[in-house]
Amino acid sequence: MSTTFDVRIWKLREKVGRRGRKSYTVRWTVAGREWSKSYATKALAESFRAKLVTAQKEEEAFRAVDGLPVSAGREVDERSWFAFAQQYVDMK
Repeated sequence: MSTTFDVRIWKLREKVGRRGRKSYTVRWTVAGREWSKSYATKALAESFRAKLVTAQKEEEAFRAVDGLPVSAGREVDERSWFAFAQQYVDMK
């Protein structure tokens, strides 16, 4: 799993949908790749953004695979679906 400290977090982006409903998008880059996540309320978006900013301020590494801090949960398996299927068939 590759990690990096090259992280940039932007402010929230507000979007108004067709029916007049607002959504809020958190945008950030990890190792030059852009990531984003949308939320229905501003509070949820600010909470997620705060977690990213906190991890960045604490000098925590971010995973290049999914753009999240290492502490953000379980490890991401980088194997392909086909390799996983082959391993499963070999096991059986």
